[in-house]
Amino acid sequence: MVQWNGDKWTPMLGGGLASLYAGGSGGSYPISNCFEVCDAPSGEPGRKDLIVGGWFLAAGDVLTSGLARWDGQSWEAMGKPFFAEVTALTKHDSDGPGLGPTELYAGGYLGSQLPGFGIAVFRDNSWRIIATETGSTSDYLGALASFDPDGDGPLPPVLVAAGIFTEIDGQSVTNLTQWDGSRWSSVGG
Repeated sequence: MVQWNGDKWTPMLGGGLASLYAGGSGGSYPISNCFEVCDAPSGEPGRKDLIVGGWFLAAGDVLTSGLARWDGQSWEAMGKPFFAEVTALTKHDSDGPGLGPTELYAGGYLGSQLPGFGIAVFRDNSWRIIATETGSTSDYLGALASFDPDGDGPLPPVLVAAGIFTEIDGQSVTNLTQWDGSRWSSVGG
């Protein structure tokens, strides 16, 4: 991984991502699929950290699985790793500008735990799975986004998931779904 210093691209301090597997035909390289900027866990005013999701086993010298936090100087794991590959990240405030905080959501392949993908929220320094999809190992979660369908109106934002799938948490949906904090439903129907 590299960073722009205002003049040129330079390697990130603390090392980059390490490959999940080595060798094979053509080898295997670490992949970063998605990024999100979040408030630092220390709560320091104005400090932001970069969250990186992808297919890797370590970030710098920190063992992690598919997800790591970069504070500008060093890497750290985010809770107990359970993703085999993170394919989407977003920040979402499920109650809008209310009492609850904006939280980080991640989606990706769960590896040996389940054959499909899952979506989890990072809360109290640990991940909590909010949805799973076990329809097919070829199904794919490509994006997560927070969307407020009525803007400043009374409805809270929904978490939107897009990709290639036909169900999530037992709900029949096709490639695009929304979560209102308690259930998944098709977008627009």
